Amino acid sequence: MLEECEDSELVYMGKKIDAALRLLAVRKPSVAADRLMISVEVDLNMSCVGGFSYYEPKIQSAPLSSGDKPVSLEEYAIPPNYWLCTCGAITSEKELMCKGCGTFRLVESLANMLDNPSKVTREEINLLERRRELEKYIICARDLLTKDVIDMEDCWYLISTEWLNQWKAFVFNKPIKGSRVSSNPIIGVLPPGPITNHKLLLKDKKTLKENLQRV
Repeated sequence: MLEECEDSELVYMGKKIDAALRLLAVRKPSVAADRLMISVEVDLNMSCVGGFSYYEPKIQSAPLSSGDKPVSLEEYAIPPNYWLCTCGAITSEKELMCKGCGTFRLVESLANMLDNPSKVTREEINLLERRRELEKYIICARDLLTKDVIDMEDCWYLISTEWLNQWKAFVFNKPIKGSRVSSNPIIGVLPPGPITNHKLLLKDKKTLKENLQRV
């Protein structure tokens, strides 16, 4: 049956299987994904996804060991218009932050933001712009709250200025040296990723370097 499908259908099937396996790894880590034998049944009734027609794959799998119970990847399929967080929670496409752990949605989970920037949608651009504004609002609000209730000399958190400058470049969409910048100018500067303070530490990755300056 796969021989009758176009390359676009195969890509769609691959993405659906990959998403199901990622969710399976989070929610059922005892199952070794590399030992699963996956079969795909293709429904000849074509379905429309994102304006394109695809054969809808039904994913079934079984461990190679006959002694293990079969696992249905369909149980781990991510519903349409939802995204999967690294914590395993599934959140609506309309939400910027994971309902499970509260972290921002990774740009990697947006279909075109990184892999196909020339075809980025207005919805994806809007999500990125909303994230910029929300991150600025959260930081400003917490700064004001902290100044009112806590002595800044007693409570602080160490963050590398290099990472902080990359974050500022993202939220203000003004690239600087080292910024992650999309090839599509409409997208602009991408998020810097998780906070990293490795340049503040010695080679043991535990001890702070001497003579660090507070800014």
